[in-house]
Amino acid sequence: MTIHSLGRDYPNSGSLKRRLAEFFTLVEDRKSAPADNEVLIAILTDIAFDSPSAFPVISQIISKLLSVEKNKETKYELWKNVKTKLSRIPNHAYLDLWLQRIIKPIDKNVKSESKEPLCRLVDGESVEIWNFSWLKDKKISKCIEKNKIITNLDHISSVIKTEEIGPVWEQKSL
Repeated sequence: MTIHSLGRDYPNSGSLKRRLAEFFTLVEDRKSAPADNEVLIAILTDIAFDSPSAFPVISQIISKLLSVEKNKETKYELWKNVKTKLSRIPNHAYLDLWLQRIIKPIDKNVKSESKEPLCRLVDGESVEIWNFSWLKDKKISKCIEKNKIITNLDHISSVIKTEEIGPVWEQKSL
């Protein structure tokens, strides 16, 4: 609740992000879901609603809490609740990417329902990511087109690693 209060009083602050990173270290080694798992995820979602810039570390914590949840349907329902609340934030494409990162290792068949081209690409749709119409040299555009974006999530961990959210979230750099 202290982190929730901090998030209400100082949204998107460095102090909030530092406390969230510290909280992750507390849950990082858990092997089973806490009794109040649903409540913890709801609190984290509430913080994310007010502090979208903290969502990378919040998504890391949520991914860990979902990974220790035994029931697959419960995992999906908890994720759906997070997605539903955060979809009320305008221009939430950035959050959609993180939400998709949370759910795909749990269930590869879940479609993100996002209009974000990168999410649609991961969902298996054929989308144009880059607009090359302005390039005069067609060789350059063909070279860029040939380089694929990784969309195979078969070997991705269900818990988001600190390296994925960037060095700014590592404990020593906060």
